[in-house]
Formats: sequence, structure tokens, C-alpha cells
Amino acid sequence: MKNRDGVWTVAATGIGAVFQIAQMAIAARYLSAIEFGILAIVAVSANIVLAFQDMGLSSFCVHLGDADRRSHSTLFWTSAAFGLVSAIGMFLLSGLLSSLYKMPSAQPLFMLVALNLFLVGVSGQYQANLIRTFKARRLAQYEIVGRIVAFGATTGLLALHVLGPGAIIAGMVVFTTSKLALMSVTAPRETRPHYEFDRSLAPRALAFGANQAGSQVISQIRAQADQLIVSGIFGPRAAGTYYLAKELVSYPMRFMQPLIARLTLPSFALLQGDRGELQAAFLLSVRRTSTLSGLTFAGVAVLSPWLVEIMYGLRFIQAVPIVIALATFGAVRPIGLSIGMLAQATGRAGHELRWTLISSSISILPLLGLMLLKPAPLAFAVAASAVQVLVTIAAHPFFVRPLEPVPFRAYIQSAAPSLILAVVGVLAASVINLPSLHSIWLSVH
Repeated sequence: MKNRDGVWTVAATGIGAVFQIAQMAIAARYLSAIEFGILAIVAVSANIVLAFQDMGLSSFCVHLGDADRRSHSTLFWTSAAFGLVSAIGMFLLSGLLSSLYKMPSAQPLFMLVALNLFLVGVSGQYQANLIRTFKARRLAQYEIVGRIVAFGATTGLLALHVLGPGAIIAGMVVFTTSKLALMSVTAPRETRPHYEFDRSLAPRALAFGANQAGSQVISQIRAQADQLIVSGIFGPRAAGTYYLAKELVSYPMRFMQPLIARLTLPSFALLQGDRGELQAAFLLSVRRTSTLSGLTFAGVAVLSPWLVEIMYGLRFIQAVPIVIALATFGAVRPIGLSIGMLAQATGRAGHELRWTLISSSISILPLLGLMLLKPAPLAFAVAASAVQVLVTIAAHPFFVRPLEPVPFRAYIQSAAPSLILAVVGVLAASVINLPSLHSIWLSVH
């Protein structure tokens, strides 16, 4: 069953990545760099709020295990309430955020994001129960359907020149709505919400989730600090180019994140009573993640001129150096997913919040210092990769070791392939001068 779930999860994330890549490639033919800059700040803001609004309730549901309908209803209504609060907050702040970044046309996009936040809050517990009961295959099937419907809606809006960059946000709403409809209709009776609320369970869930939610918000700010700074300093055009480069780098990470979360979290939770088995499973997860991400981003660095040309066209070719500079960031960052899953599965999310505060200080302070110099956007990409390496090394004494006594040498050996392979890829990209696909086409014909 677990193998079939893994296959379906890989299929869903793969198909989702293909649709997202195709969607962005199509959007690049209709939108300008300035419009992508507007989309960038809206998307970053949405990701930060999304990290907070679940309040770790999905992970608490998995950690709680089998429970009665009253408990499931309590978690559902709590999650829906946070979704509503997040939506109202985003709606009210839409004007302020648009003014802060001097992008008045971003306000309608923030309002669309507000709607999506509410829908995500309502769907959170349906998804968590599918993960908890090892029904990743069914969830994957729903996501495939949602991606297809959302892709059609987004492409149609772009082709009709409706909403501009808002077409991308509208596609997110369509995807969330489609998946929610499928999950709610097919959910087992015992997990469907009822008009019940357990006042003793809600504080436990929030106490468990508060640390995780705070950790995820700070982690999102840390991960997006370079994009926020570039948007604030250089304006929408430079922000759009930087956003496209970072989006290209993020696609492999988006593929790996749900796979690691859905397959690793339940397994770690089952092994939390056996320290030796848990440590072995953790190191194996880090090693596999590190090798996979290292190989992936070495390829991204070397092939970046062609990837940018295929994805965005020659008019966005200036994104290539930023993609190469961010390759190390992309290769090393997924290692943190396994560490986070270890903390959540063992019910020690408090360690995660403490570590996130430390890692954010390591990451954000150098970027703020660099901001004072106002260098080119490329410098922020290089800095983002450098600090990610430092954060990964520092994770052992400050985060991994307090969770489980994993030896430092074993941890570094498991994590090293990502950095080594990424550096090799970046060096190769600086030496290899790939001709444009357009010039190759002209020479052949």
C-alpha cells in the first residue's frame, strides 16, 4: 500500500509540476517583467500567510492518530476559523501592502488570495486525514484533477487577456476549490465535520500547532527575504526577473516537499518509540534527499540557459545568472524538510520554532547588511545560497542533536552530496557556454 501511495504521490507532484511549469511558460508569453514583479510580491505574501493559518493543525491530526468524530469536528472548525481570519486579514491589508511596494494594481490580486486562504483553511483537515490514514493515493488523484481544471482556467484567462497576472492567482483558487469539493464529497462519515466542539482538545491542538506555525512563518520569511528585499529596492521589473529565476529553481523543491512530507512524516511517527530505528530512518531520508536534490540542481545550473529560454523566452534570458547562483540554495534547502518532519512526527515542534529563530538570524541579517550596499540582484542570489549552506551545517548542534543524538559526522556525510554536486554544477555552468536554442535552430535550418 505504501509503495502504491508513493507512486501516486510522485505522479501527482510530477504532473502538478508539469502543469505549473507549462502555466508559467505560457504566462511568460503574455505578461511583462513588471507584471511578474507584481505577481511576485503577492505570491510571497500569500505563502507567508499560508504558513501561519493552518497553525500546525494538519500535523496535529496526523500525530493524534485515530480519534472520534467530535475530535475531527473540533479540528475542522478550528482550521476553518483560522482560514477565515487569515482571509479577512489579507483583505483588509491589501491596500496597505499595495501602497508599501508602490504597486497599486496588486490590490485586486491580494483580494483573490484572501478567498484562497479561506478555502485552504476549510480543506486542511480533509487533507490531513487522508495523509493520516495513508490514503496518499486518493489525495494524489484529487490533486491531479484539480491541476488539470486549474490549468485550463488559468490558460483561458491568459489567452483572453483577462485579469493579467491575476489569472495565476485565480488558477490557485480554482485548484483549491476543485480539490476541496472532491475531498469533502468522498470523506468518510467519521471524519466529516459535525456541529460538535471539544473545548479541551482545541487548546492542545493550538499549543502543538503554535510552535509549528510560528516556525513555518519565520521559515517562509527567511526563504523569501531575498525576494522581498529585491522587490523593495529595485522595483517590479527587477523583482519580476528575480521571481522568474527563483520560480524555476523552486519547481524541483515543490516536487520533493510533498513527497518527503507525506511519506516521511507517518513513517517517523510510527518509529518514534524506537530511537535506533528512528535515527537510521532519518539519516537515510537526509542522504536520499541530499543526493536527489544535488543531482537535480547540478543539472539546473548547467542547463539554465536552455531552461530559461524554453520556460520564459529570450526576452527573460537575463534571469540565467540568477538561476545559476540560486542552484546551491535549491540543492541544500530540501535537507531541512527531513529535519522538520522529525520534529513534527515526535511531537517536539517547540524545538522547530527555537531552531527557526536561530536559522533566520543566520540568514536574514547578512541579507539586511547586503541591502545597505544596494548591489545588483545577483548578489542577493549568491548570498541566499551561501547562508543556506551555513544554516544546514548549524542545524545539527542547534536542532538535530536536541531531537535525536545523531552523530555530527553521520549527519554531514548524509547531507554533503547536495553541496558537492551543486558546486560542481555551478562551476560547470560557468565554463560551458551553451548556445541559444534559437541560434541552433537557425543554423540547422
